[in-house]
Amino acid sequence: RLVATGSADTSIRMLDVERMMTKSALGHHQDTHPIIRTLYDHSGAVLTLDFHPAVSVLASGSSDTTIKFFDYSKPSVKRCYRMLQEVASIRCLKFHPSGDHMLVGTEQSTVRLYDVNTFQCFVSSDARDQHSAAITSIHYALDGRIYVTGSNDGSLKVWDGVSNRCINTFKSAHGGEPVGSVRLSKNSKFVLTSGVDGHARLWELSSGNCLNNYKPNKPIKPRYLPTAV
Repeated sequence: RLVATGSADTSIRMLDVERMMTKSALGHHQDTHPIIRTLYDHSGAVLTLDFHPAVSVLASGSSDTTIKFFDYSKPSVKRCYRMLQEVASIRCLKFHPSGDHMLVGTEQSTVRLYDVNTFQCFVSSDARDQHSAAITSIHYALDGRIYVTGSNDGSLKVWDGVSNRCINTFKSAHGGEPVGSVRLSKNSKFVLTSGVDGHARLWELSSGNCLNNYKPNKPIKPRYLPTAV
């Protein structure tokens, strides 16, 4: 099991989870280093990462407006083997559960769906489906039938994973503040969101109701939106 982190210094570090747990349990005297690979191929901060669900490929998105694909099955490889050029900083990306497609969110407001093999790009046929500001987070359901997006426009959107059309919009999900993160539950019935208001909220998709509002102990106003690793 592996995790990966992206940094403002343009590097990507891959870590072995078992080694991390061992080091945590035994303390600093343990010689085993959890970092197993460091990748360098971006010229800007690495803002988002995702592992391919079927093969040993890691995708990264950067402020340099590129998405890069790394084959980490080869220990000596530190550079990407494929690159996708976008027109704006990459804020979030997510592989389809099949691994054949990828959703991409950028500083622009349009959700993009790419064929991973051909890099052909698809967008909704109706411009009204799109957000009105940068896309901050994307997450697929386990079966790929739906996905959700969050944006600086303050809304949470639910999309049909087949037609790529928006099927529901939760406006002002965090009181008009930007939505920083969205995550679907395993059964695809609920969405957990976090916002710049400092709150986390649990939404029921069927009713559109907010079931829980998890408030911080102290009022906070983050300077930056969180990004997933």
